[in-house]
Amino acid sequence: MATPSPLLRVIFRYFFPCRRGVSLHALHGLAVILLPIAVIAVLRRGVVQASAVTLAYALAAYLLTNGHADLPGILANGLITGLQISSIIFTAIYFYNVQRGLGVEEELKRRIGSQGAPFLYIAVFFSGFVESFSGYGVPPAVVAPLLLSAGLDPFRATVSVVVGHTWAVPLASIGVPTAVLAALTEVDVGQLAAATVVSGSLSLAAIIALVSAKYLRQGAREILPAFALALLFALLGPVTKVYSAAVLGLVGLTLGLVLSGGLGRALETLVVLRYYLLLVLLLLASNLLGFGGLQYTFLVILAAALLSQFLERKFSRDALRRSISMTTRSIIAVVLFAVVAELVKRGGYMRSLALILAEVAGPLYALAVPIVGAVGAYATGSATTSNLIFSTLQKSYADAVGFDAVALLALQNVGGGLGGMVSPAKIAVAASTTGGKELEPRLFREGWKALSVVIFPQVLVAFLLLLGRG
Repeated sequence: MATPSPLLRVIFRYFFPCRRGVSLHALHGLAVILLPIAVIAVLRRGVVQASAVTLAYALAAYLLTNGHADLPGILANGLITGLQISSIIFTAIYFYNVQRGLGVEEELKRRIGSQGAPFLYIAVFFSGFVESFSGYGVPPAVVAPLLLSAGLDPFRATVSVVVGHTWAVPLASIGVPTAVLAALTEVDVGQLAAATVVSGSLSLAAIIALVSAKYLRQGAREILPAFALALLFALLGPVTKVYSAAVLGLVGLTLGLVLSGGLGRALETLVVLRYYLLLVLLLLASNLLGFGGLQYTFLVILAAALLSQFLERKFSRDALRRSISMTTRSIIAVVLFAVVAELVKRGGYMRSLALILAEVAGPLYALAVPIVGAVGAYATGSATTSNLIFSTLQKSYADAVGFDAVALLALQNVGGGLGGMVSPAKIAVAASTTGGKELEPRLFREGWKALSVVIFPQVLVAFLLLLGRG
């Protein structure tokens, strides 16, 4: 079997001083992590180019270390996983664009933005609700202008949403980041979603406190009911799982409307959201009946999109074209990275790297897991891509040191979601709708300050996991 060059051994041992011999497998695992980050963050190329380069490397590495044994099956498994995940991405965006075409977005802006808008509940919960059905930087682009038109200045309107929506990112597009992480690590998606929600509820509370006190300058009357919703989020997790952000976002928006304008105003808004309500109910019912897999979720979302158009007698080709345009690059990247993950898993590269990481850092690396997830999202612009890159490493590390894999993966998942508040792409999209490029540097600086606050609860959760393990 081939061995790494003396130079690579020296470099690896400098950064990872351990008694275990440096294997070619561990070096390949490290390369698969660093390559996409380098292509996106350093070379400023897109995620498709990064996924293609990483796949080419992973394929060459597998052929070098394992030959062509089992290669067709590995490629087929990765392709199937990628296509299953991509089906959810496309149909979730298609459903969102169908509702947009039916005028739901404009009608919501008209109803919510009048008569004393509940700023906190729009910035945090309504943006989270939009994120749960869309992703792709849609919430800042949709919700920030709404807050601007309701009376906030451009910076406060934008930063409130850029920070406020990130609690829902792990469950974006009906749970795609969570589904990716679960599929690539072979853990139960429902258990991972529940753990993500319970852990993420702590950061949601931090987001509520930060947005309300620093950006919106609101008092206890507005904040206390919102804190109760953070507790409700934790309780919802084991029941509503990947749909928890959609459910809580809707509950939060409704509560905000009731507090600001009464029950009648809230009910009028819920009528506008009737097809979103229908979709949530259909998804929950399908899960209760045992049809919760990716293929069933895809069919339920597609059926809801078609049914809403049929009932409104308005079929939109533009929704289909817009959805294809929005998701093509992401779907290609997800499929290619899914194949990479299968090659890496079957090649044993991340397991070798995780064993070295476990020896060097021991259980203390767990404290860095949410930070790694956040930095991955910052570097690649996507929580999904962060999960694609780090999934196998985090799972292998959990197995190596004896951690609860689901709990550790939840930290990666939540961290990746929170990292969205420093994503240059999201900041650029949000600023373009409210104040232009002059806002971007200020939003970026504030995003890092906010991230340091809201990610701390996840580090605390990791510390509690360490104590429980010991």
